[in-house]
Amino acid sequence: MAALLILIGLIGGLAMFPGAQAAAEREAESTGKELPKGWADIFLTGVIMGLVVAVIAIGVYVIFGYLLWRGAGWARWVLIGFAVLAFLGVLGGLLSLIPYVAVLVATILAFLPPSSRYFKALSARRAARFA
Repeated sequence: MAALLILIGLIGGLAMFPGAQAAAEREAESTGKELPKGWADIFLTGVIMGLVVAVIAIGVYVIFGYLLWRGAGWARWVLIGFAVLAFLGVLGGLLSLIPYVAVLVATILAFLPPSSRYFKALSARRAARFA
């Protein structure tokens, strides 16, 4: 699924490339500023780098999807790492993630078997006290 989404974004980005280039030229012309020499090459280099990264990401997701399909349990942990990196990128940094991680960890800990036993024991003590 991730590979498909990357592919769709890649196609959309490539389709917008000529328009983005023209928009940069119009913006420079309307403000009376001159674009730096070689700006089109820099712009194209950025697009190519994005294309290369997208193709690599698609390949990685397809390979790990195949490994999961084949039953490689370790691939789950690698994909968790990719998911965490993607999550960090979306949120804009590690510090902004700390509260979310803390809530996630607390939620997981609250549902582990030792926690369940603890809550059951407390409920039993309360029930015994009021009986």
